[in-house]
Amino acid sequence: MTICEDSNAFSQQLPVALSNTVSSPTLLDWTSTIRKLAVATLLSTICLGCRVHRTEKFPTPNVTLPEAFQSPSSSDARNNEPWWKTFDSPELNDLMGVALEKNLDVKQSWNRLAQASAVYVINRAGQLPALRINSGASITQTTDRKPLSASQQFIDIAESLGVPVIDGDLTTENIIVGGGLSYELDIWRRVNSLKASARSNLSATF
Repeated sequence: MTICEDSNAFSQQLPVALSNTVSSPTLLDWTSTIRKLAVATLLSTICLGCRVHRTEKFPTPNVTLPEAFQSPSSSDARNNEPWWKTFDSPELNDLMGVALEKNLDVKQSWNRLAQASAVYVINRAGQLPALRINSGASITQTTDRKPLSASQQFIDIAESLGVPVIDGDLTTENIIVGGGLSYELDIWRRVNSLKASARSNLSATF
């Protein structure tokens, strides 16, 4: 009976003790403090994220713009003449002419450049359509031509039937005119490779 009474008393006192613990001033103060700290932290984060960035206004530079676009004059164009001719010296021109004429290395370089340029033009033309035109004419004249292995009776029968019989002079004229247009589809890039190779050789000669 003592154990049962003690257990009943403990079960009656436990809810009262828990309610007193939850409703105690110390626990309520801690809960309120934590809640206030959480709210303050959240408000501080929001305020930092919404801070307005202050920009400084710089003065606008005073730039005068032209009313219209002005193209460069023709006098500013690059002069394609040899550089020594800009000195307008006949003696210098003669010396440079002799040097270029007698210098075999320069001649070989110019010839290699011309050759590479010609090869590049030829290979580049392979990408264009090719047009071919053929024409010809011939005149053949035969005199005193008689039908072979034909008797007079056969000739008479042929003439009575209205079949022409070749006899006497014969003149034949033939005129032939023809043409064609062809284009190679560079599927395997053969022509393009030849063109690129020729362009590289041309660039290497400079």
